[in-house]
Amino acid sequence: MEKQSSYLKYGLAILISLIIAHFASDVCYIIYDKISVIRTFILFILVFTLSFMTFIKMYSNFYEKRLYKNYPMSDKVFLVFILILLILPASHINKYLGSALENRSLNEYKPFFIIENNKVSINLNYGNDFNEWFNDRFFLRNFYYVLANLKYLLSECWENDVVIQAKDNWMFLKLDNRVAEYQNLNLISTSEIRTIAEYFSVINDYCRLHNKKFYLIIIPDKNKIYGEYMPTYILKRNPDSNSNVSRIYKYLKANTDIQVIYPYDYYMNNKNLGLFYYKTDTHWNDLGASYVYDTLMSNIQNDKINILPVNYNRFIQHKRASQGDIQNKLPQINRKPDTYKYIKYEIPKNYEIQYSTVPLDNPSWMVPKIVTTNKNLNNKKLLMYRDSFATALMPFLSNTFEQVIYRWTHQISKSEIDNADIVIFETVERGLTDILTCKEKL
Repeated sequence: MEKQSSYLKYGLAILISLIIAHFASDVCYIIYDKISVIRTFILFILVFTLSFMTFIKMYSNFYEKRLYKNYPMSDKVFLVFILILLILPASHINKYLGSALENRSLNEYKPFFIIENNKVSINLNYGNDFNEWFNDRFFLRNFYYVLANLKYLLSECWENDVVIQAKDNWMFLKLDNRVAEYQNLNLISTSEIRTIAEYFSVINDYCRLHNKKFYLIIIPDKNKIYGEYMPTYILKRNPDSNSNVSRIYKYLKANTDIQVIYPYDYYMNNKNLGLFYYKTDTHWNDLGASYVYDTLMSNIQNDKINILPVNYNRFIQHKRASQGDIQNKLPQINRKPDTYKYIKYEIPKNYEIQYSTVPLDNPSWMVPKIVTTNKNLNNKKLLMYRDSFATALMPFLSNTFEQVIYRWTHQISKSEIDNADIVIFETVERGLTDILTCKEKL
């Protein structure tokens, strides 16, 4: 019996000491990535020896003195189970810097002693820093993460702080009060509507005075057009006819002569043609952009400007390769493939990018200024103040005008207008009220 007890004592001591020594050396090797293998091995031996001696002492005091007899078997089993749970997460540490599953960078280790400019200081937040580092890297964390996200995988509709996963794999952004905008809350005042209208009227009047044409394009928010896919528990508090953009649009039509293109009614009444927006992206697609382009060209021709629209009759139906700007904000485990076949027009690229403030292989996303030229066309120059939605319009417009200047700003410049024949101000619905923050008018 004593021999069996001795085997148990030393066996457990070796097992537990191996786990502790492995964890200690693993952590040190990760944190101090330049530490040598020999030093890591020495550390392993030291920690193993100390752990072994400590366990033997504890075992002798507890088991050999029969202290365990004071506790029922259920308590012993529970204690062993808790010890395993405590040791298991520390048995292996994740060495990676980022997590594809969670789509984010993992916390890096911050030492207790900080050396900067040959001066040593103490990290007073070391406890919290170590806790964050360990919480990102403990053993089986990805398994627990998957379990915690089963509700997202099994539910048709769910939401987090960033994204709303809606019906039929539709996704809507939740950031920046998007839900309140969908519900038509946070309505601006009548005086603020007049301020916005005045801003555009000043531009329109300046263009008319200098023999230019001005057009305002307002693109509806995606959730307004496809609100039927929103979760049923997110209800509109006011109808779209009373939304900020509808009130601004009505005011502009009633009190100014600005030519406004706002395709809300067309999109709502022609959904049988296909999707105008991407399901996993905030933006519209070629089909949505083509109607605005056609309407714009019709208005330009009605204004007696001799410009031929680009021919884009040929199209293909394709699955989008990109995940979409909404889905890209999600951890990998929450992403669902977009299998819808969108209309993609085959528009020849007969224009050149003459200037761009970023490399030419990515000339459209958050770029302050882009200039395109097409020498084989008319001599008309277009100036467009825009946001990201204008990306889908670029192939149409740059194949229509000799020169197009795309400016990502709401601040209008007289000198830029003076060098253009046509001026367009394009904004998505939710960005329309940003005009109130413009510090300077034309």
